[in-house]
Amino acid sequence: MSQPRSSSRYLSAQDEDKIIKEWRKQTMKECDAFVKAFAECSQGRTVSIAWACRDQNKAMNDCLRTYRTQDRLDAIRQKLMDEKQTKLQVASPNEP
Repeated sequence: MSQPRSSSRYLSAQDEDKIIKEWRKQTMKECDAFVKAFAECSQGRTVSIAWACRDQNKAMNDCLRTYRTQDRLDAIRQKLMDEKQTKLQVASPNEP
């Protein structure tokens, strides 16, 4: 008889999408000031953004690279898997 799929090992495409969205949300929250500074600088500009907002763009991208890491993504994924495992255990507790 095959083992049931464990939520700690398998995530649906919907779960993965949720993880990516949370990762992006957390990153944007951490870098909010840098994103706003770049947005303010770029307002009303077209081609001149490249040189006029170079410093703000670099600062924003440095922040995003700092927080948008594989380790953070893995931590969010692990948290979701732990939550799913807990729900699974509550839904079908082991009987002695």
